[in-house]
Amino acid sequence: MKKKMILMILISLVFTGVMAATSDDKPVTFNELPKQAQQFINHHFKNNKLSYAKQDTDLFDGDYEVMLVNGCKIEFKKNGEWKEVKCSKEGVPTEVIPARIKAYTDSHHQESRVIQIERSSRKYEVKLADGKELEFTLKGNFKRYDY
Repeated sequence: MKKKMILMILISLVFTGVMAATSDDKPVTFNELPKQAQQFINHHFKNNKLSYAKQDTDLFDGDYEVMLVNGCKIEFKKNGEWKEVKCSKEGVPTEVIPARIKAYTDSHHQESRVIQIERSSRKYEVKLADGKELEFTLKGNFKRYDY
């Protein structure tokens, strides 16, 4: 039993070391971002300057994270598609929000703006300035409140 426990600890230490060694954030310039990410930023945030950009050179991923001077944070997949847009101060640009989701939030939560939107392969998650979190299908249909 004691040998098994020691072996498990050693395996977990080796695994943790391998993962730490393969997960590095690498600073990148705007021009090193995928073209689709550059176009997204130029279109939706043309009046904002880049604070920093980095690539997560994880073993399984190559995602990008961009921070703008105005405080907006954008995460992109390695191909340049946006994954998450977070603009706590001024709200997510309305053109970024899919039309059906924008229509729903405008009619049901007109007193609050969208400050964060995240899309995955199965859904959209939206956070409002008043703290409410909503979940939508990829087609923009409201699913539920996420508490």
